[in-house]
Amino acid sequence: MSLLASLLGSRFGLAGVVAVIMGLVVGGLWLDRSSLKADVAQRDATIAARDATIAEQNAAVDRMRADALAASQAASDRAKAVLKPRPKPSTATVQELNQWLVSK
Repeated sequence: MSLLASLLGSRFGLAGVVAVIMGLVVGGLWLDRSSLKADVAQRDATIAARDATIAEQNAAVDRMRADALAASQAASDRAKAVLKPRPKPSTATVQELNQWLVSK
């Protein structure tokens, strides 16, 4: 105990204690900083992965919209073809009339 008291009482002993305390503080701050760097890197990786997922989903939505537009256009074209009026039948013969009735 007296050794500790005499060590703290001397100028170099007190400087040593202060140096040890400062070393602990600086070491703790350095470890916190490196931990924060790791957290920031992990956050950046998470953000990059999320952005890639969002871009992939947006591309899928764009493809679905294009497919829906193409399907709508094809349905419209089919409807126009079906609803296009047929020419009036030739009633000269029954065979021509029957052929007209079964066409389209």
